[in-house]
Amino acid sequence: MKSHLRSLPKTPIQELGLAEYVWIGEDGRVHSKNQVIPVGRDTNNDPVPFPENWTVTVRSPQGEPTQRILRVAQYLPDPTRPQPSYVVLCELMDLQDQPVEKNFRAKLRQVAKDTGDRLETWWGFRQEYAAKGSGKDLMAFYEHHLGTCLDAGLLVHSASWDDPLLKKPWFKVGPRRIPNEIEEQRPVPLVIADHLVLGRFFLGKLARIHGVNVELQGRCPVYFSTAETRELGTVKTQALAKHLKGLVGKRLWESEIQPGASAPDRGFVYIRDLGPSATLDPYQVVAHLLSILHTHEVPA
Repeated sequence: MKSHLRSLPKTPIQELGLAEYVWIGEDGRVHSKNQVIPVGRDTNNDPVPFPENWTVTVRSPQGEPTQRILRVAQYLPDPTRPQPSYVVLCELMDLQDQPVEKNFRAKLRQVAKDTGDRLETWWGFRQEYAAKGSGKDLMAFYEHHLGTCLDAGLLVHSASWDDPLLKKPWFKVGPRRIPNEIEEQRPVPLVIADHLVLGRFFLGKLARIHGVNVELQGRCPVYFSTAETRELGTVKTQALAKHLKGLVGKRLWESEIQPGASAPDRGFVYIRDLGPSATLDPYQVVAHLLSILHTHEVPA
């Protein structure tokens, strides 16, 4: 199912559904609230939800109750609940419908609009985390999370809960190199940042369901490619990595920047954070890098 917010057809309301509104708060954490919403049917008799913007009371950065608007950005099916149920990803706005200061999704939208992403960038993240629980509960949790991400329509690439090198579980969202006729979405900036946030959301939700303690720990490396590096491969990718390293230096979270080494990774530049970055804001990171890439293009 497509994850982009679709234009809602004028169709009679036929049933009710449950929607969990998800957003990144001004504290940088993922929050959620539940609401019953109307659901119609399209011409193929598929359910079509009608999520609306929602004015809610949240905690300000100073800890005081304040009102904010949850502006609907996109919705996905929620495989953890009886259907029709949805996860509704939102941006946090003030009462004048302007992005709050730490609404980095709005900043990424603006950068993508300003640049037109003429380099045709694709993105990915590998999210590391720690999980504690009984062996049986952990295995059920790992399997449930991977299946939920896939069923929800996230661009989940792979996952591991027994990595001998990293010694911690992780999941990856990003390019899957699946034929175009099967893969409807592309791992473009806003999509992949959204999918990391939603992958984290499902991680926390399923941890509570299975009685597992989960914490984002370790690193969250980011990788990306351009249309040119995907076409020309290793040499161009090495040039881009070198160029980016010269521009960013140590200002980007003390990062290690290098081209992908294995055959499936050729054409991609990897940024492996050397600091505690498992909780990084993907919108902020991608907006920063996208701006640099389009302002300082690699010399021919």
